[in-house]
Amino acid sequence: MPRSAVLLKVLILQAVLRAIYAYYLNLPLEELPYINVPLHTVIKMTPKAYGTVMEEFPLNIEAVDTYRDGRKMKARGGADGTPEGSPRASVKPINK
Repeated sequence: MPRSAVLLKVLILQAVLRAIYAYYLNLPLEELPYINVPLHTVIKMTPKAYGTVMEEFPLNIEAVDTYRDGRKMKARGGADGTPEGSPRASVKPINK
Protein backbone atom coordinates (compact mmCIF):
# COMPACT_ATOMS: atom_id res chain seq x y z
CA MET A 1 0.00 0.00 0.00
CA PRO A 2 1.55 3.35 -1.01
CA ARG A 3 2.23 5.88 1.71
CA SER A 4 2.20 9.65 1.53
CA ALA A 5 3.01 12.43 3.97
CA VAL A 6 0.59 14.77 2.19
CA LEU A 7 -3.00 15.29 3.37
CA LEU A 8 -5.55 14.84 0.63
CA LYS A 9 -9.16 16.02 0.50
CA VAL A 10 -11.45 14.43 -2.06
CA LEU A 11 -15.14 14.95 -2.87
CA ILE A 12 -16.43 11.81 -4.55
CA LEU A 13 -19.53 9.85 -5.47
CA GLN A 14 -20.74 7.03 -3.23
CA ALA A 15 -19.83 4.37 -5.81
CA VAL A 16 -16.21 5.55 -5.89
CA LEU A 17 -16.10 5.70 -2.10
CA ARG A 18 -17.35 2.10 -1.95
CA ALA A 19 -14.39 1.04 -4.10
CA ILE A 20 -11.95 2.94 -1.86
CA TYR A 21 -13.51 1.37 1.26
CA ALA A 22 -13.23 -2.09 -0.25
CA TYR A 23 -9.57 -1.53 -1.17
CA TYR A 24 -8.37 -0.10 2.14
CA LEU A 25 -10.50 -2.35 4.36
CA ASN A 26 -9.66 -5.52 2.38
CA LEU A 27 -13.31 -6.30 1.66
CA PRO A 28 -14.23 -8.89 -1.00
CA LEU A 29 -15.21 -7.49 -4.41
CA GLU A 30 -18.57 -9.26 -4.15
CA GLU A 31 -19.47 -6.92 -1.26
CA LEU A 32 -18.50 -3.72 -3.10
CA PRO A 33 -21.99 -2.77 -4.43
CA TYR A 34 -23.54 -3.31 -0.98
CA ILE A 35 -21.16 -1.30 1.21
CA ASN A 36 -23.09 1.33 3.15
CA VAL A 37 -21.23 4.64 2.99
CA PRO A 38 -22.44 7.69 4.91
CA LEU A 39 -23.72 10.83 3.20
CA HIS A 40 -22.47 14.31 4.16
CA THR A 41 -19.58 12.96 6.20
CA VAL A 42 -15.88 13.75 6.30
CA ILE A 43 -13.98 10.48 6.46
CA LYS A 44 -10.39 10.39 7.67
CA MET A 45 -8.53 7.26 6.56
CA THR A 46 -5.12 6.70 8.13
CA PRO A 47 -3.02 3.82 6.77
CA LYS A 48 -1.25 1.87 9.51
CA ALA A 49 1.16 -1.07 9.40
CA TYR A 50 -1.63 -3.67 9.66
CA GLY A 51 -4.70 -1.99 8.21
CA THR A 52 -6.44 1.36 7.92
CA VAL A 53 -7.93 3.41 10.73
CA MET A 54 -11.11 5.22 9.73
CA GLU A 55 -12.70 8.14 11.53
CA GLU A 56 -16.06 9.63 10.50
CA PHE A 57 -17.08 13.23 11.14
CA PRO A 58 -20.74 13.75 10.16
CA LEU A 59 -21.66 17.21 8.92
CA ASN A 60 -24.75 18.87 10.30
CA ILE A 61 -26.77 18.57 7.08
CA GLU A 62 -30.32 17.27 7.19
CA ALA A 63 -30.72 14.56 4.55
CA VAL A 64 -32.49 11.30 3.87
CA ASP A 65 -30.44 8.09 3.89
CA THR A 66 -30.72 6.67 0.37
CA TYR A 67 -28.98 3.35 1.10
CA ARG A 68 -30.89 0.21 0.06
CA ASP A 69 -29.32 -3.22 0.52
CA GLY A 70 -29.61 -4.82 -2.93
CA ARG A 71 -29.13 -8.31 -1.49
CA LYS A 72 -32.29 -8.00 0.61
CA MET A 73 -34.24 -6.49 -2.29
CA LYS A 74 -33.34 -9.40 -4.58
CA ALA A 75 -34.40 -11.87 -1.90
CA ARG A 76 -37.83 -10.23 -1.52
CA GLY A 77 -38.61 -9.28 -5.09
CA GLY A 78 -38.05 -10.22 -8.68
CA ALA A 79 -34.87 -11.06 -10.52
CA ASP A 80 -34.14 -7.36 -11.13
CA GLY A 81 -34.22 -6.66 -7.39
CA THR A 82 -37.52 -4.77 -7.44
CA PRO A 83 -39.24 -5.40 -4.11
CA GLU A 84 -42.78 -6.71 -4.17
CA GLY A 85 -45.34 -3.96 -3.67
CA SER A 86 -43.15 -1.22 -5.12
CA PRO A 87 -44.65 0.95 -7.87
CA ARG A 88 -42.28 -0.52 -10.46
CA ALA A 89 -43.25 -4.07 -9.53
CA SER A 90 -46.95 -3.38 -10.03
CA VAL A 91 -46.63 -1.90 -13.54
CA LYS A 92 -47.88 -4.24 -16.26
CA PRO A 93 -46.76 -3.83 -19.88
CA ILE A 94 -49.44 -2.75 -22.35
CA ASN A 95 -49.90 -5.10 -25.28
CA LYS A 96 -50.88 -3.32 -28.50
